[in-house]
Amino acid sequence: MTTLTMTHNPLATLRDALATFFAAFAAARSVSAAMEAHRTPDPEALRALGIDPASFPKTI
Repeated sequence: MTTLTMTHNPLATLRDALATFFAAFAAARSVSAAMEAHRTPDPEALRALGIDPASFPKTI
């Protein structure tokens, strides 16, 4: 007798995609708020957006 197993969980994939989207959105909001306040954005937020913090301008 053959037992079928599900190796791919579609709900986990959807959950991971939504988590990634909301993390990127939160990072973008954080960087945007810092820029509007003339502050240097958090390096982790920049990395989440794919921006190298070392190459980001220090004076805003």
